[in-house]
Amino acid sequence: MKNATLLFVLLPFFVVGQVDTAAVEAQVDSLISLAGRMMEENTMEMEEVHRLIDSTENLTIKKFGRDSELYGDICQKIGQFYFSKRMYEESSDWYLKAKKEAFNIGRIQ
Repeated sequence: MKNATLLFVLLPFFVVGQVDTAAVEAQVDSLISLAGRMMEENTMEMEEVHRLIDSTENLTIKKFGRDSELYGDICQKIGQFYFSKRMYEESSDWYLKAKKEAFNIGRIQ
């Protein structure tokens, strides 16, 4: 069931030729929400959550690159997810990635 859910959620990343930023961001939000719900329901182990988050990051990098505004936004959202789960070390790592990307693209100086 878990694999089928992940396939359904990740499938649009693989079949779309032209990538719509808003659509990808919506998919990422869905993935992060799915991970949170599955953690709360104890249907997903932390290792699976990390794999799901890594897949989300890798797909975003593949479609938009590491130096994109969307990648920085996604790092921020993943940081918020970990913070909400009281996983502060992971949260801090993702917030720092988001800050680095914001600096790289000129969002902050």
